[in-house]
Amino acid sequence: MWHITRVTGNKKTGPMPVTTHGKQTCPPSCILKDRGCYGDNHPMMHHWNKVTKGERGVSFTEYIKQIRALPFGTLMRGQQVGDLPGNGIDTLDQDKCVTLAKAMAYKRKVAWTYTAYLLRKNLDTLRAMLATGYAVNKSCYTLDEVDEAMDADVPATMVWKSTFKERNQTTPKGRKVVGCPAQLQKDVTCSTCGGSKGPLCARINRDFAIGFYAHGPKAKVVDQVLSEYRGEE
Repeated sequence: MWHITRVTGNKKTGPMPVTTHGKQTCPPSCILKDRGCYGDNHPMMHHWNKVTKGERGVSFTEYIKQIRALPFGTLMRGQQVGDLPGNGIDTLDQDKCVTLAKAMAYKRKVAWTYTAYLLRKNLDTLRAMLATGYAVNKSCYTLDEVDEAMDADVPATMVWKSTFKERNQTTPKGRKVVGCPAQLQKDVTCSTCGGSKGPLCARINRDFAIGFYAHGPKAKVVDQVLSEYRGEE
């Protein structure tokens, strides 16, 4: 199922519409799937479970209608949990993804999201979505992955360990990864990030990636998963 919260109480995003997609959309290429995902924490997990089981939410057709009906210029975060429409394994559903992207961009909404689906296998779909104006960020777990995504003209984000003390990092190809302002400053949320230029994550053509620090009850689990993935231990 597919769900829209028209005004979220999420303190990190600030008051804005957010969407939730069922767990079945999450591919195994998300290394945090069932291992530290913040969607598995209270209270988010209760909402996510209901959407996943079909107890909350609407059909995809109705979902698209609801997105298109939102006011002109709406600031909107796609998928606070869940991933893009796909087979839940390795391939995005291009028709559904482009339909979703067009709805998100309709009436000049400022909308963004993230995906852990494999880059190269889904590059055509990601580029088609980006062409609509919907900012789809590739979720990355290493600096090399950031470079790979940005070499392909796909905006990128990076997961940092909770113990990472810097505010930025540089990739092997010299690109900057800058810390999420909403994590670094108490008075910033997604709704206020970037000032008049809009949230950093919503800027498709930016020349930098964005880093998110592992946080919450499962931060140490995320740290461990990242260490294993990067071969650091």
